[in-house]
Amino acid sequence: MTRSTAREACLTQGQRIRRARLLAHMSMAEVGAELGVSKVAVWSWEHDQSSPRTDNRQALARLLDTPIDRLFDSENAPAPDLSSIVADCQQRIARAAGVDHAAVTINIVYGGPTTH
Repeated sequence: MTRSTAREACLTQGQRIRRARLLAHMSMAEVGAELGVSKVAVWSWEHDQSSPRTDNRQALARLLDTPIDRLFDSENAPAPDLSSIVADCQQRIARAAGVDHAAVTINIVYGGPTTH
């Protein structure tokens, strides 16, 4: 997993959409007009309030010239390397907090699926 892929794994779907839109130098209104949806719909995608329909996902990926699996989680995508994701997030948190990365501890608590 590359650094950019690990970094993207720390982003929500909405953050990935926003990032791709900004890299394409497009406004929310422009994206909405191209896809036949409102600017508010694009805003809600970028703020993880809703998700585009399947046809809009494909059109959005084409419009933003971004692979669809980079924007949207896919069940068929290979599982990310968790240690790379954690290490990258640890570095980013340390930079934001102004501390050495060794001072940042990330705990992952997973109790597994519940059974009744």
